Amino acid sequence: MTNVLGKDYMQLICLKIGTVIYFSPNKFEHLEKNFTCIHYKVDKFNKDTVCELPDFKDVTEQISHANANGNGPVFMFCVNGFLSAAIAARYVVENTKGANKQLAIASVMSKRYENKDMPSWLF
Repeated sequence: MTNVLGKDYMQLICLKIGTVIYFSPNKFEHLEKNFTCIHYKVDKFNKDTVCELPDFKDVTEQISHANANGNGPVFMFCVNGFLSAAIAARYVVENTKGANKQLAIASVMSKRYENKDMPSWLF
């Protein structure tokens, strides 16, 4: 976990993050001034509002596009980590030969343990 809202963005700079994709109710203007950002407006996050979530395919294409154009690596975050983790798992499945849903989820969960509780309806 990183504190992206710190004024110096030291962790993101040290990781040489090129693009930030985030899911939140509002834009973070200070983040937008310092990085290439893609904001997806997400007000509510639960099973009943899944139709209001961004299309995962569109987001994974944005990640691929940023990496292909030299604007990577991409840092992705959301309020609780589940949405960004589900999209990361989808990206792994789409871009790794031989990866399946279980391997992708295990890969993403190894980076952030809290995602073990990610709801299955996300993917």
